[in-house]
Amino acid sequence: MRVFLVLVLAMVLCSCVPVMASDDYEFSALTDAGTSMGEARVGVSLGETWRGGILGRYLDDAEHPSKDWAFGAYGKMIVSPDASVPVADWLPKFGSWIDLPESVPVETYVIGKVLALPYDGGVDFAAEIGAGGRVGVLGIEYVYGVVESGEADNPVMYSGPTLWFALTLPF
Repeated sequence: MRVFLVLVLAMVLCSCVPVMASDDYEFSALTDAGTSMGEARVGVSLGETWRGGILGRYLDDAEHPSKDWAFGAYGKMIVSPDASVPVADWLPKFGSWIDLPESVPVETYVIGKVLALPYDGGVDFAAEIGAGGRVGVLGIEYVYGVVESGEADNPVMYSGPTLWFALTLPF
């Protein structure tokens, strides 16, 4: 529940920041499908097809409060900045009533992350790779993560797939 409140607060704060037209920088607030993790990323454009930046992750685990943060970096390769998804045929009668567009532009990408998960006895490292897409400010990512020891000291972080929901604001 705390992760959800942190993400809502981040979204409210981001909506207060004026969005400039340059798209050189981006801020993303993400939550996993089970809302047990939250992630915040700040990135910069590294050319036409690459973005990279830093990230912080909050792991919502009441049993291990001293092991609830992870930090790292990410790299994102934009596969198709101008892809589109047809939406006019999804809801034929209702779609025409609300005047749905023929298609919606989607930015698709491949993403890789490297994380350090500090704990009392040292640091666990994790790597994740996956794919994502963004329509406007809303996005979705599906990544597969591998923790260095196979299992993190914090049970919220694990080796396996994770579905993320994102809010991304370019500025």
